[in-house]
Amino acid sequence: EDVELSGYTTSHGPVSATPQAGLVENPGPDPGPEPRPGPEPTPAPGPESWTAHADPSDLSLREIARTATSVTYELRTGGFYSLRGEDGTSRIAIPGFMDLNEPGLPMLPTKRLWTDAVTGRGVHLASVQATDTVSFEGIRLPRAGAPELVELSSGAQRATFRPVRAVSISRGSWPRASAQVLQTAFQGETKKAYVELAPLTLDAASGRLDLARTLIVQV
Repeated sequence: EDVELSGYTTSHGPVSATPQAGLVENPGPDPGPEPRPGPEPTPAPGPESWTAHADPSDLSLREIARTATSVTYELRTGGFYSLRGEDGTSRIAIPGFMDLNEPGLPMLPTKRLWTDAVTGRGVHLASVQATDTVSFEGIRLPRAGAPELVELSSGAQRATFRPVRAVSISRGSWPRASAQVLQTAFQGETKKAYVELAPLTLDAASGRLDLARTLIVQV
């Protein structure tokens, strides 16, 4: 996934590939560049394939209102993809979203963006409306590990994650809020706010996944 300074993202997966044994000695003429993969996952044959829930192609983020001191966004998330692992948990993916990886807590994708803010004033959420909600049962989420660096035999280092103890969330939902302001920063003379949108939440008591297919947020 490419993330621009403006907050816009371009997704390049997830994609799947099947390795083949041996090498081709005479590949023949160059067939030319392969088509660029689209934003939707490409399921592979066999048990390791992505499953679509509802309509993941129904996806959009647009600015619907702006004043001198506020901006309102509408996030439309029609569905998501899941990939079941050997441990029975399912990784969730939404094109253009980022994984919420807080060690010990369930992994869920969230949408993040930078938006212009007013210099000299604080930034907060004025309102959050989650509508057109649908629920999904029987999907167990993996827990995020803690990031660490591992040194390879070549001397290079690789970023990875180590397992940690699961954090208990016996009540409420995760993430705790459908939207939040993560931080503010300056890009040149322009003040920016980094906003996280979470249309997909986990009900801690029942294990149910709730998806707000329309999320309207005013900052």
